[in-house]
Amino acid sequence: VENIEGCTDELACNYNSDANTDDDSCDYSCHDNGDYSLIFDGVSDRVGNFNDDLLYLDGNLTIIFDVKSIESNGAWHTLISYYKNGESQDLNVMYNIEINPSGNLSYIHEYGNGINIELPSEIFLNDGNWHNIMVSRNVEDKVLDIYHNEILVNTYNYSNNPDGGENGIFSIGGYSSYTNGFFDNIKIYSEYSDSISNNNLVAHYNFNAGTDNILYDRSGNQNHGTI
Repeated sequence: VENIEGCTDELACNYNSDANTDDDSCDYSCHDNGDYSLIFDGVSDRVGNFNDDLLYLDGNLTIIFDVKSIESNGAWHTLISYYKNGESQDLNVMYNIEINPSGNLSYIHEYGNGINIELPSEIFLNDGNWHNIMVSRNVEDKVLDIYHNEILVNTYNYSNNPDGGENGIFSIGGYSSYTNGFFDNIKIYSEYSDSISNNNLVAHYNFNAGTDNILYDRSGNQNHGTI
């Protein structure tokens, strides 16, 4: 069989129907219709139907995103997460970035049979303003860093790394609790912040399509979602 390199993603602008080997050339710029963000209603809106196997990250991790919350305080609101409801090990939280009832950013992962590692930040999000957030996990040193507008705000040492979670799902905007606000410019890396590059970029969502119900992954890994 002849080896034909090219873009193998049918959703890409330069899809090559003859290619049988992906060469990381996929381009999605034809879907851009402007500089958009995505609004969630806080009731049931979420982005799902991703390739969950590729977004299952139990090792080093960095997630960068812009968020504007228009929620009032008093409840939990999930922002970006990988888990499923339940207390069995296969449903454990691999990562969950959310807004806690005080309106502050919080990070959670689980180990064992649903034992929580919860790391609350002092970053207040429920103010109706845009915030740039970076959450970075180093499993070798068991350290989690949280940045706000490119400034390191919190560094935590934690006791146990995440494990299990193989039957979880990746979601943006909520799963069992939902975000009331806007998202933009999400990037997910499989490395700690000091080593992130395009080589370990797992997913990139800029929300600039402005039409249809597909959230296009610009990383080249074809981790598209359904809005």
